[in-house]
Amino acid sequence: MGNFLVIAGILLIIVAIYIGSYYLNANTKAPEGAKEVGCDTCNSLSCSLRKKDGPDDIDDCEVARLD
Repeated sequence: MGNFLVIAGILLIIVAIYIGSYYLNANTKAPEGAKEVGCDTCNSLSCSLRKKDGPDDIDDCEVARLD
């Protein structure tokens, strides 16, 4: 039973670190003087930039669809 609690605790810590780092990364502003990026930056269809600030319709984006 003790080993189970240690493993569960380690997994909870790892998940908490992942969620915390994802949250902090999503809310971090770009430094001053940084170049703005757009949809032509990468080919990721799950880009968080596109979800947050990018176009609502995939057809309005310059990214080529792979499907």
